[in-house]
Amino acid sequence: MAAGTGQYPGLLCATGCFLNKSSLWLCRAALYALMFCSTQVVAQTEAANLAANPAESPARSDADAPDNSAEPESAGEELPQWEFGLAAAALRVPAYPSSASTSERQFLVPWFVYRGDKVRLQDGGAKLIALENSRFTVDISLAASLNANSEDAPLRLGMPDLDYLLEFGPKIDYRLFDQKYDSGQRRRMSWSTALRAAISTDFESVESRGTVLGTQLRYRHSGLADGKASVSVSLSAAWASEKLHDYFYQVDDAFVLPERPAFDAGAGFVGAGLRFGFSREINKRWSAYLSVGTALHNGAKNRQSPLFERDNNFTVFGGVSWEIKRSKATITVLGD
Repeated sequence: MAAGTGQYPGLLCATGCFLNKSSLWLCRAALYALMFCSTQVVAQTEAANLAANPAESPARSDADAPDNSAEPESAGEELPQWEFGLAAAALRVPAYPSSASTSERQFLVPWFVYRGDKVRLQDGGAKLIALENSRFTVDISLAASLNANSEDAPLRLGMPDLDYLLEFGPKIDYRLFDQKYDSGQRRRMSWSTALRAAISTDFESVESRGTVLGTQLRYRHSGLADGKASVSVSLSAAWASEKLHDYFYQVDDAFVLPERPAFDAGAGFVGAGLRFGFSREINKRWSAYLSVGTALHNGAKNRQSPLFERDNNFTVFGGVSWEIKRSKATITVLGD
């Protein structure tokens, strides 16, 4: 939630990465790569859907008029078990929730998607599937957010930097509907709720930061533009424990200034989010992505904190992805 409120999820390959400074660059590269996986996997999935279902290919004769009659709700898709490639991306996010300062990052990293029966690296990070059927998925998932330097946020000058934030815990996904059409288009809506423990790290130490409760309603429409484009929109909200709010908004006596009075943060509402996404398949190997979102902090618990600046923040993420290889083996995935 540093540099945003968990809006850029991924997974840190933490095992063995806290041992020495020489491994820091590798950990950071892994974090960026896995964050990108969560964004690019949607368009990669749509491309795989077309390959696995040639009857839905956009190539058809002029006599075949588009038919938008819906088929019965989807029973899942046959997708590659793994894919990997390279990604170039840039993002701009707030330094922390409600901050007027921003963090801008550009990176070129490898990405990897894995879909197993119980373990998956996709769609928001890493997850361990506990239960899955045509309506529900229950899993234990991991997510991460970027760090922020206090020297880049004027209100936090002289205060500790905000480290990378990792979150892990149970999540429930409920598929409200999932419909495919004879034209090759597909419409899906899902609702998910996650309760996660949060920890912060600079890759040399780890500290507990409390818990986060988040919920999201997401709509996706794929198969547009002759089957090569998809759009999505999501609405989310988050609440956090006092310990996490302390991390962002509390001002202890040691950091008090005339313009920055002491403040004791409390548990409660963090904010809501609205995000629009677009992905386009350029060819069989290349895809492009764009995501624009806003975080709304009206009614947030700690609006009176001297570190609270704005009622709304904006985020932008864009990039291109090159798929190098995918497995011949496939797996049926529900609700991907």
